[in-house]
Amino acid sequence: MRLAQSSGSFVRSVDFAGHTRLSASSILDITNSFCISNALSEGAHPTGTTQLTSINLTGCTAISTHALNDIIAHSPVLTNLNLKGLLSVTNSTLRTLAEHCPRLSSIDISRCRQMDVEGLIALLSSPKPLKELRASGLRRINNYVMDLIGSNAPDLEVLD
Repeated sequence: MRLAQSSGSFVRSVDFAGHTRLSASSILDITNSFCISNALSEGAHPTGTTQLTSINLTGCTAISTHALNDIIAHSPVLTNLNLKGLLSVTNSTLRTLAEHCPRLSSIDISRCRQMDVEGLIALLSSPKPLKELRASGLRRINNYVMDLIGSNAPDLEVLD
């Protein structure tokens, strides 16, 4: 937390892989510290945006969907996101990504059991500069979804 508070909006990449005790409240505080505008609105939520381009939360099993969606919503220049195996990843998380992260080029949502293909459809609702999509274990993949991936992620190089 001290590092996040002192470095603030200069941080571009965070890798919390394996930090199983990283709590939802810690993620919310870190998001607040990383925001360019540190002004708080009612409820102590950050009002600005971060400069994060890369986030790795693999193994961070204690974070909530709300905290995850919050850091994503405040990271509009995000290009790389690794959420492999997190139970906090839901279809709403991918809707948040679709709405707030137009530059996303690499995402790993493999083995995220609380989401299904509806989340992926939401993410790909508009063309994305995706080069890497790792979604192994995703339920209900069909020809429609594969067509959507092909048409809305034309730069895709890695599909898992």
